[in-house]
Amino acid sequence: GDLDPFPPPLNRTASDPHPHRMSEEPDKAQAEELEEAAIYSLVEFFHDNASRPRSTSFHSFCDGLHYRDHSAESGQVIYRWRVNSLLEAHNVPLRLGAVGEERGRLIRHFNSPLNKLATQQIEQRAELPQDEVAHAIRMFRKNGASLAEKRAAIALLYGELEPKRKRMEKKLSSNDVSDLFRIANKFSIRHRGQDQEDLRGSEYLDWIFWTVIATIELMDALDR
Repeated sequence: GDLDPFPPPLNRTASDPHPHRMSEEPDKAQAEELEEAAIYSLVEFFHDNASRPRSTSFHSFCDGLHYRDHSAESGQVIYRWRVNSLLEAHNVPLRLGAVGEERGRLIRHFNSPLNKLATQQIEQRAELPQDEVAHAIRMFRKNGASLAEKRAAIALLYGELEPKRKRMEKKLSSNDVSDLFRIANKFSIRHRGQDQEDLRGSEYLDWIFWTVIATIELMDALDR
């Protein structure tokens, strides 16, 4: 009827696979009825299509400026800054990512210095597209990540530490290293047998994730 679907590029670009319909001039009531997923998809779509003009020229038609020489890179940087400022001001625990596969995608934001540490790990591994640590961080921080995805991400991080276990015991307390791996083996992270306890709360998974990330960073620092 009166509601026209958004153009196909929106459905291809946005992370939400469902098409959204809105009239050409939506009123406030219709805007408020938009689902959260639809709003976030639009945020990502506008990022991918943002560009900033780098030069202008005056033209007599309508006595206005003509914008040209657009830069998508600088436009997207400004867009991320503006949107992330709004998300922070309204206490929304999401931010537009700026690195690798997270660039322009909404990811979970943690109010902790460790949040920068995770991004730093991704940046350090940017030349390794198949790197499991970077993949685990992206999986864990993904907007809407399920408990199963979070457990899988943590299991990948433990896979990074496993070959370093003997070296860890030499540089750290052997008891601390044992406790760290006991977490993975006691709870339903790497194994799902009868002897493992199930972790149902995301708060526990958040704590384990950041503990393992901090340990990986510590080992990297000690090896440098």
